[in-house]
Amino acid sequence: MAAAFGGTKAEIPDEYKRRGAEYWPERLTMPVGITASGQDESVPPRSVPRLADTLEELGRPVKLIYREQRGHDSNYADTRAAIEFAANRLPIPGTFTWGSAFAAGSTSDLEIYRNGGTELTSTVEEFAETIELAKDGKIVVLVFHGVPDYYAHCSTDLDTFKQCMKRLHDAGCSVSHFGIC
Repeated sequence: MAAAFGGTKAEIPDEYKRRGAEYWPERLTMPVGITASGQDESVPPRSVPRLADTLEELGRPVKLIYREQRGHDSNYADTRAAIEFAANRLPIPGTFTWGSAFAAGSTSDLEIYRNGGTELTSTVEEFAETIELAKDGKIVVLVFHGVPDYYAHCSTDLDTFKQCMKRLHDAGCSVSHFGIC
C-alpha cells in the first residue's frame, strides 16, 4: 500500500485516512457487501472486519464474506453473494436476481457491468449498451475496481471512468449507489 499511496501510514497518515473507509464509516449509508481475505497483501486484512463491525454497530446493512486463506481476490460465488445482498436492500421496489450483462431479452432485473481487471474489463461502448438496459424496472449494477488502482491487474483507467460517468449524466440516469468492498 505504501507504493500505491506514496508513503507509509506513519509518513502520510492523512492520505490513509482519506482513502480508508474504516476512517469514515458514517458516510456509508447504503447497503454494503464485502468480500475480504486474510492473506491480502494489498489491503490490510484486519481493517475490513473492523469496518464491517463498525457498520453493524451503526445499524447499516452489511454482509462480510471473509476467507482466511485467499489473497487480494474473491471468487465468483462470494462476489455474487455480496452484490445480491446489497442489491436486494436498495430502497427501490422489486426484487433483484442475478443477470447476465449485455444479454438481449434477459428477463433478469439485475444486469452487471464490470470494469477493472484484465479479463473482466468492459469498453465504454459496452457500458453504453448496459445502461440502455436500465429501463422497464431493470436495475444495472456498475462495478468499477480501482479508479485508478496502483495494481494494473485491477485498475480502471481514470479517463475510461470519466467517459462512463459522462455517459450516465448524458443519458439522464439516476443513480442509487451501494458499496461493495
